[in-house]
Amino acid sequence: MAAIELVMAVAVLGMGAGGWLQAGLLVGWVALALGLGWRYCGYRHRWTEARLGMTDDLVERMVGYRTRLAQEAREHWHDGEDQALARYLKRSGVMDRAAVRLLALVPRGWVVVGLLGLAPQLCFRPRLASTARAGPRWDPARLSGPAQAGHGPLVSGGRGDRVDAGRTPVSCGHPTGSSWIADLRPRARP
Repeated sequence: MAAIELVMAVAVLGMGAGGWLQAGLLVGWVALALGLGWRYCGYRHRWTEARLGMTDDLVERMVGYRTRLAQEAREHWHDGEDQALARYLKRSGVMDRAAVRLLALVPRGWVVVGLLGLAPQLCFRPRLASTARAGPRWDPARLSGPAQAGHGPLVSGGRGDRVDAGRTPVSCGHPTGSSWIADLRPRARP
């Protein structure tokens, strides 16, 4: 199910503002996440082996306690315990660092990488003078008279299309940025 969602997300991102660059970044990020997850699983497996090895050793020492008392010198009773504990702590630290990379870097990193995929569209998109004038414009002068009462157009398009006062325009075709806000302010009448 997740594979289907991933394929759909790649398709949607490919058709979106970031284009196929952002879709490719998602595929790369998922590959990185899978690699980090695979690596974490390896660390977790080695950590589990160390933990179970220490448990087995403890059980063997507890079961053979009487034999140890009779046959083993007292100064050698705890040989190997410190080394096993040191190996376990080292593997725990490695596994915990891998878990932090997996659980913190992957989701938060995608936000940064995804925004970087949008950066070319946001920063380097060419702005054409004809685009700025082609879209519909709000005309505050039309608020007086019939448009205010619900008759007549409030928004007229640059290509002759009109939107009625009773309807909300879905897209007015304004260029991105704050330059179109100046068109909304009332102008002084001559």
